[in-house]
Amino acid sequence: MSNPAALHVDRPYRLKEWFDLDDAREAAKAAALRRRGLDDQYEEQVRTAAEAEATYRRAVAKKVTQHRADGKGAGESELLAKGDLWELSLDRDIQAGMLRAVQHRIDAAEGERANLRQLMDWSSRLRVDGREA
Repeated sequence: MSNPAALHVDRPYRLKEWFDLDDAREAAKAAALRRRGLDDQYEEQVRTAAEAEATYRRAVAKKVTQHRADGKGAGESELLAKGDLWELSLDRDIQAGMLRAVQHRIDAAEGERANLRQLMDWSSRLRVDGREA
């Protein structure tokens, strides 16, 4: 990074210096890498959540069939099956929540990228002395 002070920020996000072209390229590359990593996490979590849902549904169907074979009614069999499989239900719900969490991280990364673009636009309008042109 050619301007090491460029990324030093005071809360709430006031830069000490502006971005030069090298800083902007480095920051844009880092943001793109982060987004690609989040996309990979999202794809993996979609698979994990779908597998948890499928496992739960197969187990419920099997348990309902067992309870029906024992002479229980349809509604009672479904309730008993879901009660028997609470751990699978919990795992399914956790995996769905993790999928939403990754999506929130993607949304946050997109917001950060938009802020970075605005900062780069602002920096490109500055003169060498740091004043807006």
